Amino acid sequence: MPKQEKMLKYQSTEGQEILFPVATVTGDKPGPHAVITAGLHGAEYPPIAAAIEFFRAVEPAEVSGTVTIVTVSNVRAFEGRTMFVTPVDGKNPNRLFPGREDGSYTERMVYYLFRDIISKGDLHLDLHCGDLIETLTPFAECCRGISEEVDQKSREIGLYYGVPHVITPRADLSKPYAGLNYENSQRHGIPAALLEIGEHGMLDRQSVEGHLYGIKNVLRHFGILAGKADEPRNIEFFDGFDEVGVPERGIFYCDVQPGDYLKKDQIIGRVEDYFGNHLADVRSPSAGKIMYITHNPAMFEDDFVLDLAIHKE
Repeated sequence: MPKQEKMLKYQSTEGQEILFPVATVTGDKPGPHAVITAGLHGAEYPPIAAAIEFFRAVEPAEVSGTVTIVTVSNVRAFEGRTMFVTPVDGKNPNRLFPGREDGSYTERMVYYLFRDIISKGDLHLDLHCGDLIETLTPFAECCRGISEEVDQKSREIGLYYGVPHVITPRADLSKPYAGLNYENSQRHGIPAALLEIGEHGMLDRQSVEGHLYGIKNVLRHFGILAGKADEPRNIEFFDGFDEVGVPERGIFYCDVQPGDYLKKDQIIGRVEDYFGNHLADVRSPSAGKIMYITHNPAMFEDDFVLDLAIHKE
């Protein structure tokens, strides 16, 4: 069938159901196989809506090759309205790739997602947005240091998605597991990128349109979707991240926003205790530009606050 909707079903080691809604468009002409994943974090709604809308609108006559779309990659988190983690075992799926067949619910979920769907593709678009407590400025992330071909094509996915920032951290190949979905694909020879548009889990039209534009433009660039791709423009490039956390448990008051440029040692915000007493200032470890922030005042010691895009090399 040129367009197919299928619910793939598996079971966890405890007998609980694992579901993947998979939409496939088989083109009228031969070509590459693109895999799109959305909803790995269940409260990231604009990518889910964009993936579904693209599938409903695209026609096989426009496609050369195949496009496989997992519209909601973590159904249990989506239905449970749970941010970051799968509610069954409390684990973040985007830290567990390539997963384990004999592992916990989330480990097994990502194992099947990669083995039976993502691994069949020639390129992988990993769609995300800011979760319920995250604000961000749109960006793409893809590793370098895998291979010349994978590095270049992954970078092209980020470039043609239409976001203003592309970050290319060097892969740490000394680690046996990638953890991240897109990096796992790259390590297995599949060009891939993390693609972030939207924030606070809000299902706003602008973010959905941003993802729709990106999907179409990337697929046009690789000759999978009919039409000419727009050329990348006005992109800032960074080659790494610095992650910033809070030094004390308490209430965090943030003084910066995504897209802000920070100087080294600049104050980002402060931590107070539950009586309003000042505990610590949080400072930037380096100069860079904020990509996303956890705008959530409740913090434990070493909790994540923001990611800062920087130039490391």
